[in-house]
Parts: sequence; C-alpha cells; structure tokens
Amino acid sequence: MNAPALAPIPRAAVFSCPGRPRPVARRLAIHNRALDRVREFFGDEGFNQVPVAAVAAVGTVCEATDTSLAVDHCGHLAFVGQGAQLELDGMVARGFPSVWCDSECLRREWKADERHLTGFKLIEATRQDLDLDGLCDLQERLLKHVAAGLGADLLGGRAVTRLDRLLNMELPRVTYREALAIINDRGWSMPFGEDLHRDAEATLIRYCGHRPVLVTHFPAALKPFNQRLDPHDHEVTLSVEMILPWAGEATDGGVLETDVDAMEERLQASDSYRQQMRQADAFATAQAALHPDKPDTASLAARHRAALRLAWDDYLTPFRSRTLDRGHFALGFARLLQYLQGLGSIRDAVIAPLDRNSFGRISSDDLADGADETGTGAVTA
Repeated sequence: MNAPALAPIPRAAVFSCPGRPRPVARRLAIHNRALDRVREFFGDEGFNQVPVAAVAAVGTVCEATDTSLAVDHCGHLAFVGQGAQLELDGMVARGFPSVWCDSECLRREWKADERHLTGFKLIEATRQDLDLDGLCDLQERLLKHVAAGLGADLLGGRAVTRLDRLLNMELPRVTYREALAIINDRGWSMPFGEDLHRDAEATLIRYCGHRPVLVTHFPAALKPFNQRLDPHDHEVTLSVEMILPWAGEATDGGVLETDVDAMEERLQASDSYRQQMRQADAFATAQAALHPDKPDTASLAARHRAALRLAWDDYLTPFRSRTLDRGHFALGFARLLQYLQGLGSIRDAVIAPLDRNSFGRISSDDLADGADETGTGAVTA
C-alpha cells in the first residue's frame, strides 16, 4: 500500500523541538483555562456532564495490558476508576443522548518516561448516533476549541504561533494500514496487529508536517470488546486515536457495538475479562488469609467471579432489547496539556505528576546501612 499523499507543510512553520517548562503558577493557570474550555465545549455541544464514582464493580475495558487496580470495598471486589465508558453507556441507554465526564484515574503503569503517569485526569464523552467521521470531527473540534482559548499571556508567542497553524488547518486522517505503510516506508518493519510505539508515532507525526493526526481502523485485537468491527474488514474496528506531537496517543475512541451477542462473545474471549477473573481469585486468596473465619478460598473465588459476571450482565442488559448506535472517546488531559505547552515531558505539564517512581524513595542512610529486603545490600528497582 502506498503512503497517502498529504498537503505539504512549509518547513519554516514547523516547530519540531519541545519548549521549556512553565513556572508552577503558569502551569496551574493553563490547566484551569484548558479545563474551562473543555467544559464550555461540551456545554455548547449539548452534552450532559455525568458524575462518576471512584471505584466500580468491573474494571477497565482496555485490551493492551493488565493495568487495573483491584481494591477491597466493604468486603467486595472493586476496581479503581480507569475510565467511565461503561457508566456513560448506561446513561445513554437511560435516554441521555450526549454525555461526558471528567474523572481522576489510577492505573498500574510500569513505564516511567516522558509520556506515562499512573494518575491522570481523563475526559470522556459518548454520543448517540455518532459514526466514525462524526467522532473524528468531534475530537478535532474539541482540540481546536481548547487551543483557541489559550493566548500568549499563558503559553508564550512561540506556542501560540504553533497552535495558530493548528486552528487554520484540517487535521490529517489516515487508517491504521496507511499509517503502517508510511512508517515502514521510512525504515521500520511493523507487522499488522502491532500497536504504534513511540518512535513510530514520531515518524508519522513528522510525515504529517508535525501536526496532530487522527489514525482510524485499528486491529480488533488492540481494542476493547465493545468497539464495532468494520463491516467491510473484520480484522479492524471503527476506532480512532488522535496522535499529538511530543505527547503521542492522546485520545482513544470508536463506534460502539450494537449487537449484544457479539459484545458478550468478544468480552468473554478478551484479556480484560480473563484478567479480572484472575483478580477475583487473587482477592479471594487474600481474604481467606486475612479472615480465617470466612468461607474457604474456592467458595470466595466462586462468589467474586459470580459477582463480576453479574456486573457485566448489568452493563449488557440495556442493549438486549434495543439497538443503540453510539460513539465514545477518552482524552488524556495531561497529554493534551503537554502538547498545548509544547513540552518533551508529561511531568512538566502538570502540577503534581504521579508515576511509578513517585513513592518508595530510600534515604542515603538506608542505602549506607544496606537496608533492603534481599539482605545483600543491593536495592532492587
């Protein structure tokens, strides 16, 4: 497949090097202004804001890795919030055609680099009767609305000039297969079905003139069970990710499945579902060890597994009796801030960055005493 042709970008207008971090006060002002613009955008678009709980009966629907955090909620297995797509789906099923939420997410993220945090703000939206083109349009309008509200008083002239280019250009859109062709034509060897890694995203961004780019039609194996398969190509889904310069993948969304039998089949075959069942077993083992008076481990595991199945059935039930066409996307707010400020590190974009290295620091005295659990004097990562 040949790489798609895109309009050439004047090289003098391209800012490919990240800028410097802002002072904390400026960082806070940018955060607040951008969040106000997000709220304003959804209000203007007719969305209802939905409050979401900090924990849920089922975990994330992410397919990539096991990032969910299980907790004991009054003796029951629960999962720390990593997204509210299921809750928003439920609100659409109740008759709210356009809903969005703003939630704080925690995840088991083992990478500690310029793009990954273990705690972050997530902006999510679900709208009824939203096809893939409409979903791309909605994300592009949101990005431009936020960027248009940030002036030189907050960002500085260089960043505003860069964002002005964004406001006056249509964002390029390529399919996943077209993105692979672009990337592999430039020295990579990525097979179909592999997620776009950091350097591949950077290659695609450079090809697109250092603009944000919308990549659509990702392989089904990379996406959640409830994203609809492309009716013309069942290897891919009607999905879209917005890739931002420096920040990488900032949004993840797609058109959602309407066939409840297909959703249930893909759910039970998904890694996410199997991981949660394993977490139910581990939770039962921990409960049995802490509370010998409780039923045996096998009985507890069966109880928690049954509760998980019931919670998933509660999600699927509204779709058994009717067809609900809808689209959903989630935006990582910290990555948006990283792009808007033109920064090389996500830690410089937020006030209190949280990653896997934020806690558990060891003092120099501890190191001198060789205080570690191995007894060898070495500190393990």
